[in-house]
Amino acid sequence: MKTSVKQSGTSKGLSIPTRPQSKPDCANCPWADPETKVPRHEPVLGVFPSDPVGILVGEGPGAEEVEKSQPFVGRTGQWLDDRLQENNLLRHNLVILNAQGCQPPKGAKTDDTMRAATKCCHPLFLSQFNDYKQLPILAMGKWASSAVNDLKPITVETGRGFIRNNLLVTWHPTYAAFYNPWKAGEFVNDLQRFRRMLSGTLEQEPEIIIHPTLDDLTRLAESDTLACDIETRAPHGQPDYWGKDPYRAELRTIALGTPTLGVAHWWGSNQIVQRQIIYILESKNWVKIFHNGWMFDQPVLARLGIKVVNARDTRDMRRAVSATSRLSLRHLTSIYSDFAPWKELEDEK
Repeated sequence: MKTSVKQSGTSKGLSIPTRPQSKPDCANCPWADPETKVPRHEPVLGVFPSDPVGILVGEGPGAEEVEKSQPFVGRTGQWLDDRLQENNLLRHNLVILNAQGCQPPKGAKTDDTMRAATKCCHPLFLSQFNDYKQLPILAMGKWASSAVNDLKPITVETGRGFIRNNLLVTWHPTYAAFYNPWKAGEFVNDLQRFRRMLSGTLEQEPEIIIHPTLDDLTRLAESDTLACDIETRAPHGQPDYWGKDPYRAELRTIALGTPTLGVAHWWGSNQIVQRQIIYILESKNWVKIFHNGWMFDQPVLARLGIKVVNARDTRDMRRAVSATSRLSLRHLTSIYSDFAPWKELEDEK
C-alpha cells in the first residue's frame, strides 16, 4: 500500500513508490564531487499523486529544483504549468520524474556526460518509475526517453509524434520555451496528444483493405476528399534506383484513403477495380491529396495515360506555409495524426 505524505509546495495528497529507493552509482557519476565521489546535493526525487493518470519525465533538476527538492518548480516549471493548464491537464494528477537526480556543474553538460549521468542515476529512477510505468508517459528530451527505454535514447528529431506502446517523446520544455521557440508549438501539439492518451480518445487507425472490390471503392467514394499514394519498382532487370525515377519506374500499387478507410490495389490484378480507380483519379468529383505527387506520383500515372485532376499536394502546401518546415510524409503525419504513417512500415508488404 502506498503511504500518503506531504511534500513541499503541494496541496494534494501525494504518495511514495512502494519499492525501496535504489541508490544511484554516484562514484562514477560526472556530476559527483571529483574528490569525494559523493553527490553535491541530495538527489531531487519525483512527485507522486495518490491516484495518478500519467507520467511526465524530464532530464534533471536546476537550481530552484535543488533548493525546493522538487522537479519542475523553476522558470521552466512555470512555463510547463501554464502549458498544462491551457490544455486541461492537471499537474497534481501526474507523476513527475527526472532521469537524473542531481544538477550538473556549470558547463559540464555534454552528450557523453549526460549519457553517463543518466546511466548512474538509472537505479534510483527505476525505483521511482516502476510502480507507474504502465501509465501513459510523456518523455521530455532525449535523456528522459533513455531513462524509460532501457537506457536506449530516442532522439526527439526522429522519435516525436509517434506513440510507442504508452510512450510519447517530445522536446524538453526548457529547449522549447527558451532556446528554440519554433519547437514550442510542437511541444504543445504533443501535450494535446498526451491528453488524448490519458482520456483514451486517440485517433483510430483506418481500416485497410488489400485487393479492394467495387463495393469497397463505393464506400470509399462516399467521401469527397481522398488521400492518394503509389508505390513503384524498377522494371525487370534494371537497377533498383530506376524504381525511384518517375520517368522510368513501373507502377506497382496504388492506394486511396480517408481517415477511416484505405484501399491498396495491386496494379493489373483486377481490371474492373482498376477502371474505377482511374475514373476516380480523372474525375472532378473528388479532391485527390498527394504527397510530392506533382513531382513523382502524377508523372508515373501520366505515363500510363492517366491524367489526375482536382489534385492537391501536401508537400507544396506545407512549403507555402513555411520555407523552413520539414516536408517528409513521416513528419507531417507526426503533426496531424496520432498513428504512424505507412511509410514507417515495410513498404514491400
